[in-house]
Amino acid sequence: MLYNQLNILTQKLNLYLSTLLLGSLVIYGGGISTFAKSQKDIKLKRNLSNSQKVKKAIQSIDRLDPQKPTKKNLKLDDLGNHKDSLVNIDSENSNIEITNKKGKVKFKTPLNVNAQNFEVLDNKIIYPGDKAQSTIELIDGGVRQVINIESKDASNSYEFPINLEEGQSISLNEDGSASVKNRSGDSIIFIVKPWARDNNNTELKTWYEITTTGIKQTIDFSNATFPVIADPTWCGDAINYVTWISRSGEWSASNKATWCGYWNCGGVWNCWQESYDKTPSHSAWNKQWNTNQYWSMYNQFMCHADIAKGAKWEWNLEPAKADKGYSGFVNAWCN
Repeated sequence: MLYNQLNILTQKLNLYLSTLLLGSLVIYGGGISTFAKSQKDIKLKRNLSNSQKVKKAIQSIDRLDPQKPTKKNLKLDDLGNHKDSLVNIDSENSNIEITNKKGKVKFKTPLNVNAQNFEVLDNKIIYPGDKAQSTIELIDGGVRQVINIESKDASNSYEFPINLEEGQSISLNEDGSASVKNRSGDSIIFIVKPWARDNNNTELKTWYEITTTGIKQTIDFSNATFPVIADPTWCGDAINYVTWISRSGEWSASNKATWCGYWNCGGVWNCWQESYDKTPSHSAWNKQWNTNQYWSMYNQFMCHADIAKGAKWEWNLEPAKADKGYSGFVNAWCN
């Protein structure tokens, strides 16, 4: 029955799935599949497969690199671990799961929205609530949960229940973000530093608190012009892959961030750890760095995450560079 409902458009490069019954959405490595369960229609843009993304990324590196590195430096075997998180959304029950190599995290939309009465628009699922609504949106590397608060009479606190498995814990980070970690202390996902803006695009004070059932975001409505938008973003992957390229005779570890990481990695240790873990072994590195090389790469990474976003997608880190400290690399435009 589901097969008969699929109308696959093949006349354009980007394929679309239309008039498809939605039950749960699954995204893996950027690809989306849909299973019939409810009586809601959805139109989804089918993303490029992982192998196609890698091919396009290589072509992009070729265009950007002035030395035009040879293909032997860009073999698929050298790309290391690709983006590996799986996002599963059970729309009827507002259950969300993000799974990667570090573990699985299960969470829900805010408690004060109606999960049984939802609408679907493109790749968004919209849940109504009392004077506010919550939207789940699939993004490259994770999930956004946008809260649209209609008036000052609405609640200013929204709790996101998290079903922690045995050995898992949740903690707040110095920058205001939060992390869910496994028994070994490895971050499975990070919840981006919260933000909220009013109808005049004025940034509002907002923060997370850990509760007995999950995490709660509170927004200060003082002097706010409604409606107000808040955006908790949950990232399972910050880095798509890392590959080694040759630039002016020096080797660079070229990081390709996901959307989640590209916009949200500034000052986040989790992103750096993921970059470190996904960097393939290489003669320029071999993961045997001395202290100066390690901190040089770290400061180069944080400079790119803070400064280069919006300007370039590939963050090239060179172990041969002496450590200038974070401010030194910022003053040198991360070079």
